[in-house]
Amino acid sequence: VSIMFEMKNEADTTSSKHKNEDFFKELDKDRKEKNCEYAVLVSLLEIDNDYYNDGIVDVLGGYYIGKENTIYNTGGTINILDGEFEGGHGVYNKEGKVFIKGGKITATIDNWNNAEINISGGLIENAYIDNSGMLNISDTATISSNKGIYYQSLGYILIRNNSTGKIKITGGTINLEDEYSLCGIYNMNKDEESIKIEGGTLRVSYPEGKNYTAYGIYNYYDGGITIGKNDGIVNNESPYIYANNFAIYSPNKAINFYDGKIVAKEAICYLVENEETGYDVKIDIDENGKEIATLENLENIIEATIVETGENYKSLREAITACGTEKRTIKLLKHIYVNSQEETLISVKQGQNITIDLNGHYIRNSNDKLIE
Repeated sequence: VSIMFEMKNEADTTSSKHKNEDFFKELDKDRKEKNCEYAVLVSLLEIDNDYYNDGIVDVLGGYYIGKENTIYNTGGTINILDGEFEGGHGVYNKEGKVFIKGGKITATIDNWNNAEINISGGLIENAYIDNSGMLNISDTATISSNKGIYYQSLGYILIRNNSTGKIKITGGTINLEDEYSLCGIYNMNKDEESIKIEGGTLRVSYPEGKNYTAYGIYNYYDGGITIGKNDGIVNNESPYIYANNFAIYSPNKAINFYDGKIVAKEAICYLVENEETGYDVKIDIDENGKEIATLENLENIIEATIVETGENYKSLREAITACGTEKRTIKLLKHIYVNSQEETLISVKQGQNITIDLNGHYIRNSNDKLIE
């Protein structure tokens, strides 16, 4: 094994402070010129940076191919700024932290129970991520595949979140496309905070006209999924989630929806438990027949009108109450998406005679009581 060392220090009075990464490229160049396998920077720079205060940091460049475990971490901190990793297990993080800020990885990434992987840059291409620890995706990270890597019964999966895994996405782009059934994130964690998506793009698609099924997120059990941040501000553009068939498929647990745009044949399947205060889920239909789920201010919502009187009402419940005992027809003016915490949607009292004209819209509700 051949190792070269370089030392860096800086006077406290220096006005323009250097960073460790300012010297990585030159260090790697020197390593190659000296035909060394490793280069070690012994540094007193950035004394307040946690990256460099928690053990040895490996800064990797170059090209790695076909190794069983190219990067095997058992408790340290690894910082990937550049390089190409192909074949086998590109990153095998058993314990400790891995920060992927650059480079290109076309190999499986494994993150174990007590480990953490942070992807803020670089390209993860045609690679499968198996997560049992903490996975953070942010900034300019790109995770992209145009072919299936890991297959389960519902199709090819890009990211599998196991029973102990948690995922937080605040930025970046995740894209999976192929001529097959697909799933972007397959969640097997039952924790209330198993997946949080606060920004970025998740897109899962196959060519239109093909007879496959695409899921953005498939929630297998009853893990908690939160889209956006509950901060009193609604952003109807980010995060963005798209899939041909089901953007969020969560039959056993209602999701939290605070920000974003969700697009699919069925945008949210099945229910929403919490929305931003003062807002409700709005469903529009685009030119391709896909649902577009966003949030709408309750002050702007008109759900129904009574045909005979021409009066509009903010909710179907209000319209039913206003009908009294007269024979009336209520026409829906929008799709109605029922919050899982709401009680019976349609409560018709004795003596009422009401016809409900869906008017091309639908009422989506999986509560036990839709009509009483």
